[in-house]
Amino acid sequence: MGEPPPSDGRRYEADRRSFVGRPLLIAIAMTPLLLLGPGREIVSTEATLLAAGVGVTVGASASFALEEVDLSHVDDIAATIGSVLGIVVATVGLWLLVPTDYAPTLPQFAVAFLWGFALADVARRRLEPERNSPEFGA
Repeated sequence: MGEPPPSDGRRYEADRRSFVGRPLLIAIAMTPLLLLGPGREIVSTEATLLAAGVGVTVGASASFALEEVDLSHVDDIAATIGSVLGIVVATVGLWLLVPTDYAPTLPQFAVAFLWGFALADVARRRLEPERNSPEFGA
């Protein structure tokens, strides 16, 4: 009739493979929402470039740091509460760190973070099969 259900290890790998496109789709969907809204202004070219550079760097770093994190054993409600708390802490931290005059650069930072995370994730997962191949020295 079909294949037996995959073991836990194979199911985890299948879930990881299905996750590959999600950050890229999120970045594509969120870019217009963050950048085309009313009242978006460019404070200065230098501040915007700095926000974008820091966003890409932090996003790519987060992608590599979260590579091996598996939250499948965590309850959905606990994961949701943890995510909301993380967003609140990050928002308050940005409010404290970023001067009020440069607050309009936060959407550019967010877009750069999303794209940095997504592109690093796709690149890492694209290179992963090559890294594990015999030709690569694995």
